Amino acid sequence: MKPRHHLFTWLLMLALALSVAEDGLAGKDDKKKKKKKKQSAESSETSQEESPSASPAPSAPKVVKDVDKRLLAYDTAGARSLLAGESVDSSPHLQLADGRILDQEGDYSKATARLAAAASALSDDPAPLLYLGEAHLRARNTRSANDAFAQAEQRAQALVNASPGDGNALYLLGVAQQGLSKYNEALNSLNQARAANPRDAMVVFQIGATQAFQRSWQAAIDTLTEAINMNPGIAYAYYYRGVAAGEMGRKDLLVNDLDRFLAMAPNAPEAEQARRLLGGL
Repeated sequence: MKPRHHLFTWLLMLALALSVAEDGLAGKDDKKKKKKKKQSAESSETSQEESPSASPAPSAPKVVKDVDKRLLAYDTAGARSLLAGESVDSSPHLQLADGRILDQEGDYSKATARLAAAASALSDDPAPLLYLGEAHLRARNTRSANDAFAQAEQRAQALVNASPGDGNALYLLGVAQQGLSKYNEALNSLNQARAANPRDAMVVFQIGATQAFQRSWQAAIDTLTEAINMNPGIAYAYYYRGVAAGEMGRKDLLVNDLDRFLAMAPNAPEAEQARRLLGGL
């Protein structure tokens, strides 16, 4: 995914330096964390799969897809269980999944090492660099985060140049631009991605998160509501919509969404901010 949020965000980033604006929206660096949560290259429309322990060992792509679903819902333990018994070093995709889990577990040193290895092996794929940027933000390595997002933007732009109508490439480009706080450019790319893939909940989520970063509160509420209707399992959609609702004076929606966010992601970097907002009512 995070969000800058710093995504999302993700979560993200996001520190992700973790400084938070007093008005309730996570600061520029915090936005990254979420997103990235926010930040996911996988489609989120399908329901969660059961743990592979109940069935034959899945292929690496399936594990990665299932891990993504768990991480979007901030089910860190469930995501970790999916890698049990897997040889993580055997596949850069599994390294990527492991790095994302380590990031959500808060082990940023190991996370960035894993994600950097995946980014090197998957040399044309922007996604590992997006997650790497989020992890660096959470670890308060802003310069490294910016470098990762800039490289992700270059890779994504190359994909778009090669296939201008590719919705996934446009999505990755938009998330990279969001990570670099190029919000207008990000919205342009993400809206093109939505035109190509109108039912992709993560595209809609990232548009809503970007609108929140721009302080377009009502637009963010409307767009994030669409994303939640498509996929109620995106934890940070509730966080961003709740913050936007607070800015619009809608305390009922603020309480509903931040309570839901805390139920899903009690250990997320933004959880403390959510608790402060609720405690201030």
